[in-house]
Amino acid sequence: MTKLNWRFLAVLSSALTLIGCTKDTWDCHIYPDRNDLRKFRYVGRFDSLQACRAGALSELERLHRLDAGDYECGKNCKGDPLAGDLVCEETMK
Repeated sequence: MTKLNWRFLAVLSSALTLIGCTKDTWDCHIYPDRNDLRKFRYVGRFDSLQACRAGALSELERLHRLDAGDYECGKNCKGDPLAGDLVCEETMK
């Protein structure tokens, strides 16, 4: 193989490795009143679904709304989380 082919393969290999290393993020919103989803609070961005769930439950507990509130975690969201204007790959509870 020529030097150019080796360089090309090295760059291609590096690029493919980096593509496989992308990490999912999870944006968390809580709804203090599960019957009025127009009112929400942005809790934050988390590295895992489990951390997002824990953050949501912790915030609902802090507000004394565990029984009355709800939450959602959105995966790899784009947009303005404070305005609730997010488009996510998927949402989970």
